[in-house]
Amino acid sequence: MSDIVNIPVKAESFDAVVCTEVFEHIVSPELAVKEFARIIIVAGLIITAPASTGVHMAPLKFSL
Repeated sequence: MSDIVNIPVKAESFDAVVCTEVFEHIVSPELAVKEFARIIIVAGLIITAPASTGVHMAPLKFSL
């Protein structure tokens, strides 16, 4: 287990970070963003979504 502001991987380990419905639950979201920036490649992508966007439920939504 690790901390969102101290992820135990080397810098530039990932192409992207996806973080959904988390920022509203942490004390210092800006520190999390700095950590995400550290672990992604220079041209990497950070994707976030606040609560109530329905992102988590998207795979479960069906239409008839």
